[in-house]
Amino acid sequence: MDPSGASARMNQYERDKHVPDFQTLKRIASVLECPVLYFYAEDDDLAEILLHLGRMDDGERSAMLAELRKSACRG
Repeated sequence: MDPSGASARMNQYERDKHVPDFQTLKRIASVLECPVLYFYAEDDDLAEILLHLGRMDDGERSAMLAELRKSACRG
């Protein structure tokens, strides 16, 4: 994204005037260090969960997934 037009373009995204294409959204997510799915979350709790998951390393995510699977089997 050209720095000279980035502010105006981001403002249009924030106001829902334009929607970034997937490749642009991937670049934005990379800069913000969050998963692309964060932008598609339907509520704030899910967005926060995705943000934390996206920042975990592979070992942490595997451990979290194992705990979720155990919890689902009990419930």
